Amino acid sequence: MKYYSSDSLEKSVLGALSFERITELVETIVWAVSHARRRGVLHRDLKPSNILLDEDGQPDVADLGLASLHDQNSSDTYTKCIFGTPAYMAPEQASSPAEVTTSADAYGLGAILYQLLTGRPPFQRNTSLSILNQVKLNAPTNPRVIRRSIPYDLVRVCLKCLNKNPVRRHTSAAVLADYLKRWRTGQPMTSRQESAHGL
Repeated sequence: MKYYSSDSLEKSVLGALSFERITELVETIVWAVSHARRRGVLHRDLKPSNILLDEDGQPDVADLGLASLHDQNSSDTYTKCIFGTPAYMAPEQASSPAEVTTSADAYGLGAILYQLLTGRPPFQRNTSLSILNQVKLNAPTNPRVIRRSIPYDLVRVCLKCLNKNPVRRHTSAAVLADYLKRWRTGQPMTSRQESAHGL
């Protein structure tokens, strides 16, 4: 494995990164996850500590220990056990692991964006079980409640990724990456039809 002398994204604290830098980082991560997806790999444990920064500050997706091969025409590749990190886990991953699809990684991308914007994960509790219950039942706190300066457009993009309903999340890497790039470059955040091909 390549050696990384820098920290992971988990070390990025609230206010340490500009919103422009945040969108640039997450856009790069989106394309990396999409690259894996096109090769049939579902990560299932996307979180800031699994995003390593190289010496040039570019993010790389690491720790594929929970990754699985995904065949949309078969459920045989899915595990029946709950694996992952509760604070960043998609609701369906926490309740019905056999039904996990690429939308779970879309949720993980949203959780990473949420933490970079607010300085904390979408859900925080004292125990893993209480976090899992929150993940399954509650919506995350609106990021602007935590940090008023977060732009509304980035809040909308983030919360769409974190939607409880998998089919209402961003299903296309191209669309999600495009929204992030449009915000960063000052272009209108126009809606685009989501692709059915997933991340």
